[in-house]
Amino acid sequence: MDSDNDTIFECLTSNRTHIDYETKKATFVWTVGGTRNVPKQEVPFFVSPGSTPGTMDMLIGDDPDVKEGIFYYFGQDCIVMDLEYRGHLCILWTARYLMHHVPPECIDQFVDTCGVDVDPRRRDLCPDD
Repeated sequence: MDSDNDTIFECLTSNRTHIDYETKKATFVWTVGGTRNVPKQEVPFFVSPGSTPGTMDMLIGDDPDVKEGIFYYFGQDCIVMDLEYRGHLCILWTARYLMHHVPPECIDQFVDTCGVDVDPRRRDLCPDD
C-alpha cells in the first residue's frame, strides 16, 4: 500500500536478488505497474545500512545519487517505511501470502504513520498471480 493513493505502487512487488551478510548490502528488484493499463516496469534497488539506526541508503536504477529509506515500524508481519522515490513514498510491506489479508495491526501502523486511509476495495487492484 502506498500513501499517495495513486495506485501505481499498490501492487508493487519486491524480490531480493542478492545479499551480502558480511557487508549488510542487498539488491532488490521492484516490479511496478502491470495493472490498470500501467505498463510493468522493473527497478533495481541497491541498499546498504544508513548513517543512523533505522535508516538505509539506496541507489536506485542508474541514478548515482544516494537516497534514504527510514523504517518507522517493524512488525512480525509487516514493515512501514518512507523511501525517497518519486518524491517521498510512505509504504507498507507485507509478505506476498498476506496480500489480501493484511493484519489489522499493520494497517493501523500504516494509517497512523502515513496519514492515509486504506481503500477497502484494494483487493480488486492486484491480481493473484
